[in-house]
Parts: sequence; structure tokens; C-alpha cells
Amino acid sequence: TDQAFVALESSIELLTKRNLLTLEEATELLRILEQIKMNVVG
Repeated sequence: TDQAFVALESSIELLTKRNLLTLEEATELLRILEQIKMNVVG
């Protein structure tokens, strides 16, 4: 599961670098990802 989160975070960073995501969107997605991670990992 950790690898999946790392892959998602990398994807978000890549999209942001290519200007396909705004910084606000990226921040929001990463925040949601953190919450999911906490729920899944415990």
C-alpha cells in the first residue's frame, strides 16, 4: 500500500510540474491522500 501512496504523490507532483494541476489542487489532493493514508494504515 505504501508504494501506491508514493506513486500517487509522484503523479501529483508531476502533474503540478507540467502545470496540469494548480498548487491549490495539488495541496488539496495531497491533504486528502494523507487522510486516506492515516485511515488505511491506522
